Amino acid sequence: MRDRKVLLVVALLLAFAAPAHALELVRYDEACRSTGRVSLRQTLVIVDEALVASGPDAAVPNQRWTRALLEVADGLPGGQRGTMNPGEQIKIFLARQEGTELSPVFVGCSPNLSVEQRNKLEEGGSALNDFFTGGAAKRIENARKAYENALVRSFTAISFAKQELVKQTAGKPPMPGSLLRAMASSPRLIDLSEGIPRIVVFSGFQLADKADWPNQKAAREAGMELATNANVDFQRAEVHVIGFPANGSPHLKAFAEAFLLRARGLLVGWRSDGVPQLLPAPTDIRVFGGTVQMGDVLAPVQVRLAVDAQGNLVNSWIEVTTGRSLATPISGKAICKTADACEVKGDGRLMGQAWNPDPGERPVFNQQFAWSGLRYFEMSFNGNSGAVRIWDPSAKIQMGDRQMDDFKFAVQRTEHQQF
Repeated sequence: MRDRKVLLVVALLLAFAAPAHALELVRYDEACRSTGRVSLRQTLVIVDEALVASGPDAAVPNQRWTRALLEVADGLPGGQRGTMNPGEQIKIFLARQEGTELSPVFVGCSPNLSVEQRNKLEEGGSALNDFFTGGAAKRIENARKAYENALVRSFTAISFAKQELVKQTAGKPPMPGSLLRAMASSPRLIDLSEGIPRIVVFSGFQLADKADWPNQKAAREAGMELATNANVDFQRAEVHVIGFPANGSPHLKAFAEAFLLRARGLLVGWRSDGVPQLLPAPTDIRVFGGTVQMGDVLAPVQVRLAVDAQGNLVNSWIEVTTGRSLATPISGKAICKTADACEVKGDGRLMGQAWNPDPGERPVFNQQFAWSGLRYFEMSFNGNSGAVRIWDPSAKIQMGDRQMDDFKFAVQRTEHQQF
């Protein structure tokens, strides 16, 4: 019953929202200023225009993505649910169906408040202010309504743009690969000064002309190859894809995983409808840098440790450059004696085997994979100094004429570096 009420409210908002011109950039800056932009994460949403319905009966099919987008943005009526951090920046882009560009349609910050912020706001009021303005609760409610209305205005702009496109193209279907061309048109899409990125893509994810791969290995190899030649960089983002076709290739997810990994992104969520489970936001982020000996090469390496409130690694990465850069996600847990003295243990789910085109029960080790396919990451740090070990109980590594059990190297914290 509650979901029906929410869908009704969304439909009414879309029906009566103030009209927006095609691709008008809608801004909601109030929360960016009032919260002081304390969030460590940013959210970017890409809406594939091919997924947007047009015409007199478009409202119902479009609710599939508008409702889910509002949920991701924490813009559904009824108060904050926690899918956005207080002050977290969100940007919405429209991937044009003709593949020409990724057009911004919304930029703003979440009006969500932490417990501390809410208490401070309530303590700052006075009886006279409460009488004339309705108090802190009313100001919070007004801020949320302004945010929700701004999001919906961006939806009307997207719908209007699709209607205009249909008129111009007489409803011709999009060319395969339009989403990829649109993303490649914006190589500087992500500004890491706004926080580490979370990307949500509403799309059928039809990036390639051919999608009839015979098996998972072929799909992953195709994804890797396409990303190697594409001008797309997700800047070590966690990525959620919503809206892939139910009757598409059974290997589309494997293709997407490999494509995103090579483009420095980690596929975390994958659903045809609704919102996949979202990772908690980080409460602490630390970046370290150093060098590691790989055969005859002393290779630069960087590590990003992003930890949630439970000590779990979220959107954490290690990147090494040996002629080519390979960024590899890390999953695991940080156990800290103090705020500056921690032991990090990887769980072996990601790391080197993420690069294996044909993952199975038995790992495969290959020098073409990042870290030769080794699965286990360990790191200890005390203050600004740390030590990393990458290893695997099932493997030894051949580097030139040397056989090694692991990679070990020292790192130093690079506090102001964006990575």
